[in-house]
Amino acid sequence: MKNFIAIIVLSCAVSACATVAVQPPGYRDLGTVAGVEVRVYSSYADLLRGLPPLVAAFFDTISRIYGRQWRLGGYYDQDKKIIHVLDNPASLVHEFKHHLEPSWVHGFPIRPEDQGWRQVGPDKMFTLRGREFPVGDRESVESVMSRFKEIYD
Repeated sequence: MKNFIAIIVLSCAVSACATVAVQPPGYRDLGTVAGVEVRVYSSYADLLRGLPPLVAAFFDTISRIYGRQWRLGGYYDQDKKIIHVLDNPASLVHEFKHHLEPSWVHGFPIRPEDQGWRQVGPDKMFTLRGREFPVGDRESVESVMSRFKEIYD
């Protein structure tokens, strides 16, 4: 009887671990490019959950103070080499610029002219390491990642 109970307890523990392991992480992993992993989140709440706790608390507080007009679009974790970004191609390029050009900084809160791009027709034109990089207003983060891989890998 003791063996039977032990087997039930062990199987419950294993199935609980398996249940936890298959839960979706709240982001799409787009892979690695130029030595940085890219994670794309579909919601602001998921993005905050994916960030280091102190960073998430800071940005959550800022968005509560300033409201919806100032929300984090992405975050580059320089220590772990991970870009956390909402499903927005311009935000992805902005965070990638932080990775490629560590000395590039912007003010806080970010003003439109500090985003790292200029408007050219319907596109946002970024400059990454002196190279022009347009991002169309209907482009996906996947297409931007594909272009990154062609250029930087």
